[in-house]
Amino acid sequence: TTLLERVDSMNDEESVAALQLFASLVDIHDEKVMSMLVGPALLRPEVSSALSAELEKPSACSDAIDALEERLSSSFSSLASECPPSSDDEYHKDAIRLVSVCFRCCELWLHEDASPPPPAPSAPSFVDVVLAKLSAFFRNSLHVNLVLSGIVAKLVTFPDPRQHLFFTSQAVSSALPAGMLSLHRVLEKLDKEAGTRLAGVEDAAAKLRAAQAGGCHVTGGREELDADDERERRTVEGLVVLVEVRAELRVRMQAKRQCCAAWRLYSMPAAR
Repeated sequence: TTLLERVDSMNDEESVAALQLFASLVDIHDEKVMSMLVGPALLRPEVSSALSAELEKPSACSDAIDALEERLSSSFSSLASECPPSSDDEYHKDAIRLVSVCFRCCELWLHEDASPPPPAPSAPSFVDVVLAKLSAFFRNSLHVNLVLSGIVAKLVTFPDPRQHLFFTSQAVSSALPAGMLSLHRVLEKLDKEAGTRLAGVEDAAAKLRAAQAGGCHVTGGREELDADDERERRTVEGLVVLVEVRAELRVRMQAKRQCCAAWRLYSMPAAR
Protein backbone atom coordinates (compact mmCIF):
# COMPACT_ATOMS: atom_id res chain seq x y z
CA THR A 1 0.00 0.00 0.00
CA THR A 2 1.07 3.59 -0.55
CA LEU A 3 1.62 6.07 2.25
CA LEU A 4 -1.60 7.87 1.26
CA GLU A 5 -3.55 4.63 1.46
CA ARG A 6 -2.19 4.05 4.94
CA VAL A 7 -3.72 7.36 6.07
CA ASP A 8 -7.13 5.77 5.53
CA SER A 9 -6.17 2.49 7.16
CA MET A 10 -8.57 0.88 9.61
CA ASN A 11 -5.53 0.31 11.81
CA ASP A 12 -5.17 3.45 13.96
CA GLU A 13 -1.45 3.00 14.54
CA GLU A 14 -0.80 2.72 10.81
CA SER A 15 -2.99 5.73 10.03
CA VAL A 16 -1.37 7.88 12.73
CA ALA A 17 2.14 6.90 11.62
CA ALA A 18 1.38 7.89 8.01
CA LEU A 19 -0.21 11.18 9.10
CA GLN A 20 2.78 12.00 11.31
CA LEU A 21 5.13 11.47 8.37
CA PHE A 22 3.09 13.89 6.27
CA ALA A 23 2.99 16.37 9.16
CA SER A 24 6.79 16.24 9.27
CA LEU A 25 6.97 16.95 5.54
CA VAL A 26 4.66 19.96 5.88
CA ASP A 27 6.79 21.25 8.76
CA ILE A 28 9.82 21.49 6.47
CA HIS A 29 8.25 24.57 4.80
CA ASP A 30 9.89 23.60 1.53
CA GLU A 31 8.36 24.90 -1.69
CA LYS A 32 9.07 21.75 -3.71
CA VAL A 33 7.64 19.51 -1.00
CA MET A 34 4.47 21.62 -0.75
CA SER A 35 4.21 21.71 -4.53
CA MET A 36 4.18 17.92 -4.56
CA LEU A 37 1.71 17.65 -1.67
CA VAL A 38 -0.76 20.44 -2.49
CA GLY A 39 0.02 21.36 -6.10
CA PRO A 40 -1.83 18.46 -7.76
CA ALA A 41 -5.14 19.39 -6.12
CA LEU A 42 -4.76 23.03 -7.21
CA LEU A 43 -4.07 22.03 -10.81
CA ARG A 44 -7.38 20.32 -11.43
CA PRO A 45 -9.12 22.39 -14.15
CA GLU A 46 -12.18 23.20 -12.04
CA VAL A 47 -10.03 24.22 -9.08
CA SER A 48 -7.55 26.20 -11.16
CA SER A 49 -10.39 28.08 -12.87
CA ALA A 50 -12.03 28.99 -9.56
CA LEU A 51 -8.70 30.14 -8.11
CA SER A 52 -7.83 32.23 -11.16
CA ALA A 53 -11.20 33.99 -11.01
CA GLU A 54 -10.74 34.85 -7.34
CA LEU A 55 -7.16 36.03 -7.80
CA GLU A 56 -8.48 38.76 -10.11
CA LYS A 57 -10.18 40.36 -7.10
CA PRO A 58 -7.86 42.63 -5.08
CA SER A 59 -9.41 41.76 -1.74
CA ALA A 60 -10.00 38.04 -2.37
CA CYS A 61 -7.28 36.75 -0.04
CA SER A 62 -8.19 38.97 2.90
CA ASP A 63 -11.91 38.34 2.33
CA ALA A 64 -11.23 34.61 2.47
CA ILE A 65 -9.71 34.93 5.93
CA ASP A 66 -12.82 36.79 7.09
CA ALA A 67 -15.13 34.16 5.61
CA LEU A 68 -13.38 31.20 7.19
CA GLU A 69 -13.08 32.96 10.54
CA GLU A 70 -16.81 33.72 10.45
CA ARG A 71 -17.62 30.07 9.80
CA LEU A 72 -15.36 28.95 12.62
CA SER A 73 -16.82 31.52 15.02
CA SER A 74 -20.39 30.31 14.59
CA SER A 75 -21.49 27.63 17.03
CA PHE A 76 -22.65 24.29 15.62
CA SER A 77 -25.05 23.96 18.53
CA SER A 78 -26.18 25.92 21.56
CA LEU A 79 -24.67 23.07 23.58
CA ALA A 80 -21.22 23.91 22.26
CA SER A 81 -21.24 26.84 24.67
CA GLU A 82 -21.24 24.26 27.47
CA CYS A 83 -17.65 23.35 26.63
CA PRO A 84 -15.85 26.49 25.46
CA PRO A 85 -12.38 25.90 23.98
CA SER A 86 -9.12 26.43 25.80
CA SER A 87 -8.03 30.01 26.33
CA ASP A 88 -7.82 31.95 23.07
CA ASP A 89 -4.81 33.76 24.55
CA GLU A 90 -2.90 30.48 24.69
CA TYR A 91 -3.89 29.60 21.13
CA HIS A 92 -3.13 33.10 19.87
CA LYS A 93 0.42 33.29 21.23
CA ASP A 94 1.21 29.90 19.72
CA ALA A 95 -0.49 30.80 16.43
CA ILE A 96 1.44 34.06 16.00
CA ARG A 97 4.70 32.19 16.51
CA LEU A 98 3.81 29.36 14.11
CA VAL A 99 2.44 31.62 11.38
CA SER A 100 5.46 33.96 11.66
CA VAL A 101 7.87 31.03 11.30
CA CYS A 102 5.95 29.73 8.30
CA PHE A 103 5.86 33.13 6.59
CA ARG A 104 9.56 33.71 7.25
CA CYS A 105 10.48 30.30 5.78
CA CYS A 106 8.23 30.82 2.76
CA GLU A 107 9.08 34.47 2.08
CA LEU A 108 11.16 33.65 -1.01
CA TRP A 109 8.24 31.74 -2.52
CA LEU A 110 6.51 35.04 -3.20
CA HIS A 111 9.51 36.60 -4.96
CA GLU A 112 10.95 33.78 -7.07
CA ASP A 113 9.63 31.98 -10.11
CA ALA A 114 7.58 28.96 -9.17
CA SER A 115 8.97 25.49 -9.67
CA PRO A 116 7.44 23.52 -12.55
CA PRO A 117 4.10 22.28 -11.21
CA PRO A 118 3.42 18.56 -10.81
CA PRO A 119 0.80 17.00 -13.08
CA ALA A 120 -2.85 17.11 -12.05
CA PRO A 121 -3.69 13.88 -10.23
CA SER A 122 -5.57 11.00 -11.80
CA ALA A 123 -5.84 9.38 -8.35
CA PRO A 124 -6.75 11.02 -5.03
CA SER A 125 -4.12 13.57 -4.03
CA PHE A 126 -2.72 14.29 -0.57
CA VAL A 127 -5.26 17.10 -0.14
CA ASP A 128 -8.14 14.82 -1.21
CA VAL A 129 -7.10 12.19 1.32
CA VAL A 130 -6.67 14.71 4.16
CA LEU A 131 -10.07 16.33 3.55
CA ALA A 132 -11.79 12.94 3.21
CA LYS A 133 -10.21 11.78 6.47
CA LEU A 134 -11.29 15.01 8.18
CA SER A 135 -14.80 14.46 6.82
CA ALA A 136 -14.84 11.14 8.70
CA PHE A 137 -13.99 12.97 11.94
CA PHE A 138 -16.56 11.20 14.11
CA ARG A 139 -15.42 7.77 12.90
CA ASN A 140 -11.76 8.50 13.60
CA SER A 141 -9.96 7.84 16.84
CA LEU A 142 -8.92 10.69 19.10
CA HIS A 143 -5.25 10.30 18.18
CA VAL A 144 -5.98 10.32 14.44
CA ASN A 145 -8.06 13.49 14.77
CA LEU A 146 -5.40 15.29 16.78
CA VAL A 147 -2.67 14.61 14.21
CA LEU A 148 -5.05 15.27 11.31
CA SER A 149 -6.27 18.60 12.65
CA GLY A 150 -2.66 19.66 13.17
CA ILE A 151 -1.94 19.03 9.48
CA VAL A 152 -4.99 21.03 8.41
CA ALA A 153 -3.99 23.94 10.65
CA LYS A 154 -0.54 23.93 9.03
CA LEU A 155 -1.94 23.80 5.50
CA VAL A 156 -4.14 26.86 6.02
CA THR A 157 -1.16 28.78 7.42
CA PHE A 158 0.97 28.90 4.25
CA PRO A 159 1.10 32.30 2.49
CA ASP A 160 1.04 31.08 -1.12
CA PRO A 161 -2.05 32.86 -2.57
CA ARG A 162 -3.44 29.86 -4.46
CA GLN A 163 -3.06 27.51 -1.53
CA HIS A 164 -4.45 30.17 0.78
CA LEU A 165 -7.57 30.65 -1.34
CA PHE A 166 -8.15 26.94 -1.87
CA PHE A 167 -8.37 26.32 1.86
CA THR A 168 -9.98 29.55 3.06
CA SER A 169 -12.17 31.02 0.29
CA GLN A 170 -15.90 30.41 0.47
CA ALA A 171 -16.19 31.71 -3.10
CA VAL A 172 -13.72 29.11 -4.40
CA SER A 173 -15.47 26.39 -2.43
CA SER A 174 -18.85 27.38 -3.87
CA ALA A 175 -17.45 27.30 -7.41
CA LEU A 176 -16.24 23.70 -7.14
CA PRO A 177 -18.34 20.86 -8.58
CA ALA A 178 -20.74 19.08 -6.26
CA GLY A 179 -19.01 16.20 -4.55
CA MET A 180 -15.56 17.78 -4.57
CA LEU A 181 -14.36 18.36 -1.03
CA SER A 182 -13.12 21.69 0.29
CA LEU A 183 -12.36 22.77 3.84
CA HIS A 184 -15.53 24.88 3.94
CA ARG A 185 -17.64 21.94 2.79
CA VAL A 186 -16.08 19.56 5.28
CA LEU A 187 -16.58 22.01 8.16
CA GLU A 188 -20.21 22.52 7.14
CA LYS A 189 -20.76 18.73 7.06
CA LEU A 190 -19.15 18.29 10.48
CA ASP A 191 -21.23 21.11 11.97
CA LYS A 192 -24.45 19.46 10.80
CA GLU A 193 -23.28 16.03 11.93
CA ALA A 194 -22.28 17.41 15.33
CA GLY A 195 -25.73 18.91 15.84
CA THR A 196 -27.42 15.64 14.90
CA ARG A 197 -25.17 13.60 17.15
CA LEU A 198 -25.62 15.97 20.09
CA ALA A 199 -29.38 15.60 19.83
CA GLY A 200 -28.99 11.86 20.45
CA VAL A 201 -26.86 12.18 23.61
CA GLU A 202 -28.78 12.13 26.88
CA ASP A 203 -27.63 14.80 29.33
CA ALA A 204 -25.22 16.01 26.67
CA ALA A 205 -24.14 19.20 28.46
CA ALA A 206 -22.89 17.33 31.54
CA LYS A 207 -21.11 14.72 29.44
CA LEU A 208 -19.43 17.38 27.31
CA ARG A 209 -18.15 19.16 30.41
CA ALA A 210 -16.91 15.88 31.92
CA ALA A 211 -15.13 14.91 28.71
CA GLN A 212 -13.50 18.32 28.41
CA ALA A 213 -12.30 18.06 32.01
CA GLY A 214 -10.48 14.87 31.09
CA GLY A 215 -13.07 12.21 31.75
CA CYS A 216 -13.57 11.18 28.14
CA HIS A 217 -15.20 7.87 29.06
CA VAL A 218 -18.97 8.26 29.15
CA THR A 219 -19.65 5.22 31.31
CA GLY A 220 -16.92 3.64 33.37
CA GLY A 221 -13.78 2.22 31.82
CA ARG A 222 -13.45 1.57 28.13
CA GLU A 223 -13.62 -2.20 28.68
CA GLU A 224 -17.05 -1.84 30.33
CA LEU A 225 -18.73 -0.06 27.43
CA ASP A 226 -21.21 -1.83 25.21
CA ALA A 227 -21.54 -0.88 21.53
CA ASP A 228 -24.04 1.94 22.15
CA ASP A 229 -22.01 3.40 25.00
CA GLU A 230 -18.86 3.23 22.91
CA ARG A 231 -20.54 5.15 20.07
CA GLU A 232 -21.74 7.77 22.56
CA ARG A 233 -18.28 8.01 24.13
CA ARG A 234 -16.70 8.57 20.72
CA THR A 235 -19.38 11.14 19.84
CA VAL A 236 -18.81 13.18 23.00
CA GLU A 237 -15.05 12.88 22.69
CA GLY A 238 -15.24 13.95 19.04
CA LEU A 239 -17.43 16.95 19.84
CA VAL A 240 -14.97 18.21 22.45
CA VAL A 241 -12.06 17.82 20.04
CA LEU A 242 -14.06 19.53 17.27
CA VAL A 243 -14.60 22.57 19.51
CA GLU A 244 -10.84 22.79 20.04
CA VAL A 245 -10.05 22.25 16.35
CA ARG A 246 -12.39 25.06 15.33
CA ALA A 247 -10.87 27.35 17.95
CA GLU A 248 -7.34 26.59 16.76
CA LEU A 249 -8.22 27.23 13.12
CA ARG A 250 -10.02 30.46 14.01
CA VAL A 251 -7.04 31.80 15.92
CA ARG A 252 -4.74 30.76 13.06
CA MET A 253 -6.82 32.98 10.78
CA GLN A 254 -6.51 35.88 13.21
CA ALA A 255 -2.74 35.37 13.43
CA LYS A 256 -2.51 35.06 9.65
CA ARG A 257 -4.31 38.39 9.23
CA GLN A 258 -1.76 40.05 11.53
CA CYS A 259 1.19 38.45 9.76
CA CYS A 260 -0.21 39.36 6.33
CA ALA A 261 -0.32 42.98 7.45
CA ALA A 262 3.26 42.76 8.74
CA TRP A 263 4.52 41.15 5.53
CA ARG A 264 2.26 43.37 3.39
CA LEU A 265 0.70 40.38 1.67
CA TYR A 266 -2.61 40.05 -0.14
CA SER A 267 -3.10 43.76 -0.68
CA MET A 268 -3.06 43.17 -4.45
CA PRO A 269 -4.18 40.22 -6.54
CA ALA A 270 -1.35 37.74 -6.72
CA ALA A 271 -0.63 35.08 -9.29
CA ARG A 272 2.02 32.41 -9.59
